[in-house]
Amino acid sequence: MSTPSRTTEFLDAVERWTKQRLCHRDEIKHLIDLSFSSEHREEFGEIVLLGKFLWNTHNVMKRVGPGGEGYSKLSEEFSAALEKFTASVRGVLANGNEELRARFERAFLAMNSAAMTNLMDLLNDLGQLKNYAIDTKQSYY
Repeated sequence: MSTPSRTTEFLDAVERWTKQRLCHRDEIKHLIDLSFSSEHREEFGEIVLLGKFLWNTHNVMKRVGPGGEGYSKLSEEFSAALEKFTASVRGVLANGNEELRARFERAFLAMNSAAMTNLMDLLNDLGQLKNYAIDTKQSYY
């Protein structure tokens, strides 16, 4: 089982490895801790995988541009993955308190530009977790 200190050590290691601070470290810590306390380990793994996919897809879409070849397909894949990501995050957060759920909804899942900016930063952070886990063969927990 994950402990708060183990989660903190893991996130410290990710930040040392990336040589940068995670933008939404506290929120990721909450997701990890809730995933362990409620036996949602697989769901957290999916959140991380989808986060990396969404971040990479977003960057390709920016590079290709709306009129570029394959943009519409990328946009469809992005939308479908975002729905799965949102459902997984909400599934993990269902085991948290109402204040935490409301904070995530406002900060990352609302349909406004501030939440979208926060979401993109969170997706980048999750991509860094995935890269760290792959390169170092370390578990998220």
